Amino acid sequence: MAETVKPLTGIRVLDLTTALSGPYASQLMADLGADVAKVESITHSDNTRGVHPFIGEVSHYFVAINHDKRSLQLDLKQGADKKMLLRLVEKADVILSNLRAGALDALGLGCGVLAARNPRLIQCLISGFGQTESAYRRKSAFDATMQAMTGFMSVTSEPEGGPLRCGVSIGDIIPAVFAVQGITTALYNRERTGKGEVVDVAMFDCLFSALSYYITLTQATGASPAPSGTTHASVAPMGRFQASDGWLMIAAFTEGFWRNLCRAIGRPHWAEDSRFITMKERLANRDLLMDELSVVFRTRTRTEWQAILDEYDVPHSPVLNVLDVLHHPVVQERNLLRPQALPGGGTVQVSRQPVVYGAQVPDVQPARPAPALGQHSEEIIREWLRE
Repeated sequence: MAETVKPLTGIRVLDLTTALSGPYASQLMADLGADVAKVESITHSDNTRGVHPFIGEVSHYFVAINHDKRSLQLDLKQGADKKMLLRLVEKADVILSNLRAGALDALGLGCGVLAARNPRLIQCLISGFGQTESAYRRKSAFDATMQAMTGFMSVTSEPEGGPLRCGVSIGDIIPAVFAVQGITTALYNRERTGKGEVVDVAMFDCLFSALSYYITLTQATGASPAPSGTTHASVAPMGRFQASDGWLMIAAFTEGFWRNLCRAIGRPHWAEDSRFITMKERLANRDLLMDELSVVFRTRTRTEWQAILDEYDVPHSPVLNVLDVLHHPVVQERNLLRPQALPGGGTVQVSRQPVVYGAQVPDVQPARPAPALGQHSEEIIREWLRE
């Protein structure tokens, strides 16, 4: 059977990134078929190579977001290695960086220099606050500080608690996804113009954009949204409820789902109760409604409630931990995991690229192992420069 040609097959990416935002972006591109050359040096390698715990000989963190890439060892502070990078730039389609704004300029690898070597090059620069001049341009930025600065932590917390960081590093993941969107759009635009361009991805901008309706909600009310925890500023009832043996999440987003919920819990008259009859009333009486529902949900197990809520078409889910999810039927049915070989033997499961194109079968072939530092240097140079 012929190998499936992936959407980014033939696209060459010089990946100068470390940590999460950049490597996650280049991982998505590698999953889509791009030839990703991860550029590191002994003195400036990706710091996630050392993040514990290890699986065998490698970091759990590094293997998760660096498989299906090749490693190219170059020290960009050394003249000969910098010249080699510039030669490779001439053969690349994309260069990706998540250094602080101005860092590549300081190395003599600014946008003008790279564009002069390859006018068709797409230059994607992920930074905290973008490439335009501002008081924040050269400040460091990380997931936690971005979640704090963009207001995410103010609404993630429970009403009675202090600000909370979302456990998943959305301050890196969201910009990474926007970066891939920007790169692929720029590649499409290059087909029309014949020219490359700079894709400026600011972590602050991306998280601010993701606030979405919170921006307009604040303007509608004239006040910052209160911490919502597992509830919703504009929907009731929505939240977690304790069954007799664990937590359930309920989300009655519409009037129809609310009526379904009332029937499911044996309280059909609540749908006509003046305190709960519309979303406006339910929001005004949210605390009372949540307390009443909490009493009801404690009377049965999660499994019992799931069967009932399924029967009445009420949006719900048990609150699962990551170990539970790894064994969830949807993960198996959708083939969301791919095996990756480990140095020294054994395998680890990594997530596949989540988008499925048309009738193509999801890519569940074994992932190429995350590379050792400099493992493919000679190979990349030989392949890219032989043309």
